[in-house]
Amino acid sequence: MASIAELAKEKGINLYSKKEWKDSPTTPRYTDFSKLDLKKVEASKAITVTGLDTATKYDGLFEEEDPMIRINHELHNFSSNLSISGDKKIVFSHNSSVIGSIIINMEKDSNVSIDLGKYDLFNILLKIITAPGSKNRLELKSENSGVTYIRIGHVLAEGSELELVNSHIKDSFLFLKSYSELSEKSSLMSRINVYADNGAHYDCVQDVIHIGRESNSHIIGRGVIDGPSVLIFRGILKMSKEKCSGNFETKTLNISKGDAFTDSVPTLDISSNNVSAKHSSSIENIDKEQLFYLTSRGFDEKEASKLIISSILALDI
Repeated sequence: MASIAELAKEKGINLYSKKEWKDSPTTPRYTDFSKLDLKKVEASKAITVTGLDTATKYDGLFEEEDPMIRINHELHNFSSNLSISGDKKIVFSHNSSVIGSIIINMEKDSNVSIDLGKYDLFNILLKIITAPGSKNRLELKSENSGVTYIRIGHVLAEGSELELVNSHIKDSFLFLKSYSELSEKSSLMSRINVYADNGAHYDCVQDVIHIGRESNSHIIGRGVIDGPSVLIFRGILKMSKEKCSGNFETKTLNISKGDAFTDSVPTLDISSNNVSAKHSSSIENIDKEQLFYLTSRGFDEKEASKLIISSILALDI
């Protein structure tokens, strides 16, 4: 078994600063990637991809069938630059590993869905750029996969809106770092839905920087944890301009038997007057009254628990 640090060295991949992985203010030891074992991934030829669009073909590497882009093969050290308008779905097929970066330029009224497929290792840097005055939505999702390491950077142009949804269900390991810069009168709604179980480790970070006046953000974390697993929500709302507003809220449902660890650390950094900023955090068990109500309506306890869990995550599970 090769550790992820050994694998990164073998592939020549810069996995960023280990200090950042270990900066959780309450549990630094939980975010040390070097202790994570991973099945050895076979070496493959490095591939560089640029200008991914309908006018370019890549010898079977990608299949373009509007409105879908299907990525067929294992990719290492790749980069792509997409300009998207309208609806588009990007699907990664079954891969042992995907490592690289994608820039997505979102034009007016675009809607992008990215299905990460099945993999042992998914390590990607995703940059999202919105056009001025645009209204866009982007969703990333994974389920029952291996190690997921995602860094997302958003640059919201003046007057633009972005809804970002991350849904990661029962992956073995997740490190998600989202960093957003909001220009004047821009708006961000960022939601993370996660379900960690069977010894999984999830560390979800959402940092939002209001660099323009009258910008607005709503940051949501929703999690379910079953032991023995770890789930951490953390991040910061930073405001230095007037007339900005932001809300950072997290809610975790703990269904373990006492062998899970969960924490939530939302932070506000306010250096301007005339702003609206708030945060909230809760860690709860399954509500016995909800459970009783559903079982009294004919559901067995397992079905009732699934309904409660799916309502927290806004997902069908």
